[in-house]
Amino acid sequence: MICLHDARRPLFHSAGCFLGGWIGILALMLGANAAETVWDRVVAAVNGELITLSEVREAAWGQTGAQSAIQTDQDARELAKALDGIIDRVLLTQAAQKMGIEIDREVVERNVNDLLKTFRRRFSSDEAYRLFLRKSLLDENTLRELVRKKESDQYLIHRAIAQKVTITHEEVAEFEARRKAEEKDTVAYDIEQILIAIPESDSPAQAAHQALSQAVDLMARLQRGEEMAQLALQYSADSATRYQGGAIVGLMPSRLNPALRVAIESMKLGEVSAPIKTEKGYHVIRLSRIHDAESILYQEKAAVVRQKWIADLRLKANVQYFPLETPSTTADDEATSVTAKDLPQP
Repeated sequence: MICLHDARRPLFHSAGCFLGGWIGILALMLGANAAETVWDRVVAAVNGELITLSEVREAAWGQTGAQSAIQTDQDARELAKALDGIIDRVLLTQAAQKMGIEIDREVVERNVNDLLKTFRRRFSSDEAYRLFLRKSLLDENTLRELVRKKESDQYLIHRAIAQKVTITHEEVAEFEARRKAEEKDTVAYDIEQILIAIPESDSPAQAAHQALSQAVDLMARLQRGEEMAQLALQYSADSATRYQGGAIVGLMPSRLNPALRVAIESMKLGEVSAPIKTEKGYHVIRLSRIHDAESILYQEKAAVVRQKWIADLRLKANVQYFPLETPSTTADDEATSVTAKDLPQP
C-alpha cells in the first residue's frame, strides 16, 4: 500500500490556516477593554491538564468577534463552545504525545517567526504595537510563548491524524472519477483578498469609479511588494477575512461567484488579479494555493478520523468542570460573571 499524502504538507485546516486564525484572535484582542478587572480561574481539567478561563475567553473572541466582557446569553454559549473545542485539542495533543510523535522545533519556530512578523506589520507604528501589548497585558516574550504553544499543539495533532490516514493511487483515481461523475469539484483554492465595497450614493457611477480606482491602486501596491495582510486589515470591507490577512481557504469553484471563478481559474500561483467586480464590490485577489483531488480526499478522510478519535478519547478521558464566578466588586464586574451553568456539564 502506498501512502501518497505527505503529513508535512498543510491542507485546509493546516498550520498555515491555524496561524491565520491565531492572527485573527490577536487582532480581536485589540478591542478588549483595558480597564477591565483582570482575573483568571481554572474552568476544567483534562486528564489533569488545566484549562483556564482566559484561554476559553480568548478562543471565544476568535470564534465570534465578541469583546472581552461576557454580556449576553449568546456570549455564554460561545464560551461553552470554545471550552468544548479546547478540550478536544487537549485530548488530541495528549494522544499524539502518547504516540511518540515529536515536534519539529525548526518547523514550529519558523512558523512562529512568520506569524509574528506578519502580525507586527499590521500595526501602523511601533507605538501602536506597544499599545496592543499593554492592553493585552503581554510582553513580546509572553506573546511568542503563547503562539509557540498553540502552534506546537497544532503540529502534533496534524502529524498524529496524518499517521491514521492512508491514501492510495487507486483511491485518488476512484475519488476523482466519482466527483466528476457527480459533477462535483476536484480542485479547491486558497486565496487572499481585499474587498472594496461600493458605497450607496446618489451618484452610483461615481461611487463605483472611486471604488475601482482604489482597487486598482491596491493591486499596484501588492504587485510592488506591499503586505497583503496589512492592506487587507486597513482597507478590506470583508469583516470575515480582514483580520486573517484576507485569507480564505478551501474554496470550491462551483460555489464561487462566476466572475471570481473565471478569474481564479486563469491565475497562476502567487499572481495578483486585476479588480474583479461582484455584487459585493471590487475584489483584488492573490492565489496562494491549489488543492488537487488527493488533498480534498485527505481532508475528508482526516475529518472523519478526527471526529471518531475525539469521541473515543472523550469516552476514556477524565474531564472535570469547575464552577466559576468572577470577583464582582462593582456593577461592571458583575456583567462579566460566569457560573457553572454557562459551561458544558460532564
